[in-house]
Amino acid sequence: MALIATGKLSWIQWRWLPYAGALAYPLYLLHQDIGRKLIGFLEPHLSPYAVLAGAVATMLVAAWLVHRYVERPAARLLKQGMARAAAQVRAATP
Repeated sequence: MALIATGKLSWIQWRWLPYAGALAYPLYLLHQDIGRKLIGFLEPHLSPYAVLAGAVATMLVAAWLVHRYVERPAARLLKQGMARAAAQVRAATP
């Protein structure tokens, strides 16, 4: 953390980091319940490595879908609501 805070790692171009951040919360919400069920379903049919790869891939796709079709539209609605509320506060302030 100290290296990042002092700018010593600024030469690293982490273009994937915003995408990972966007998937972090939906993945956190979904991974335990859906992941366990998916692993339980795949385990008798595939090797452990295939189960791991399948579970990780499925959970990342599910997290992206939640981000794209739930979080983005909700963020748009929240932003519009906040703008309306801020306009009402400004209008009511003398």
